[in-house]
Amino acid sequence: MFFTFIKMSIIFLLLRFLITDLYNLISSTTATYCIDNPDKCSSLSNLSTFNKNTSRDEGMVNVVDILNLISVLASIVFFIIYRRYQFRIYCIVESTSFSQDDYTLFVENIPIYIPQEDIPQYIPEEDIPSQKNNTN
Repeated sequence: MFFTFIKMSIIFLLLRFLITDLYNLISSTTATYCIDNPDKCSSLSNLSTFNKNTSRDEGMVNVVDILNLISVLASIVFFIIYRRYQFRIYCIVESTSFSQDDYTLFVENIPIYIPQEDIPQYIPEEDIPSQKNNTN
């Protein structure tokens, strides 16, 4: 479920960028306020909505407002669809029976201290790395 949430977040941010932010970046760089008033703008002002402060750029601001509305509506639809998808995954996971035994390893008679030379007697021979390397 965690990875579906990450995937959903990435898709949402990409959707938001493609609907609203991409147009906003492009229109901000082509706006005219910083061209007409270079002393009032910093280098980052060209990328912000601040650059659309003239009446010539009012149309771009209106388009950004419409794209923001479309973005909100698309977000609502996207989250409704995602919630249905997430609920379907939840039902699949809950319908299978998992128990503690599926994820538990039971170990008995673990010695408190094992000298280094006695460790191999507690490990099966096929699991000892030095013996694996010697047989290859």
